[in-house]
Amino acid sequence: MKTIGDIIYSEKEISPWVYPIVWFALLGLLVLTWRVSYSHLSDWNLVIALAIGVAKCSLVIWYFMELRSAPKLALLLFGMALVMAFIAAVLTLTDYTTRWHERLAPDYDQSHIISITD
Repeated sequence: MKTIGDIIYSEKEISPWVYPIVWFALLGLLVLTWRVSYSHLSDWNLVIALAIGVAKCSLVIWYFMELRSAPKLALLLFGMALVMAFIAAVLTLTDYTTRWHERLAPDYDQSHIISITD
């Protein structure tokens, strides 16, 4: 007799070669991350590094955390968590980009600002 857990988490048959292939893919992405960190691509370094990070995270979540065989509710919750993380990142970057930066106005007179450390 099957239990509810057996029905929800029914394992799909997976080839034994999948995990070593995913592991070597993660190692390849690690080497690619290292190579990109030493290349001078100006603003594209961050974009490429984030794309590689998303690919590595996706492989780990999909195969090693077995999200591929998770129930639909778990996939929905994972998707909602990704959306919330994206919203938090966008709001943080919006806050950062709208602040006054000294590097943008180096000749700004700051003599009227009182320092707490003095």
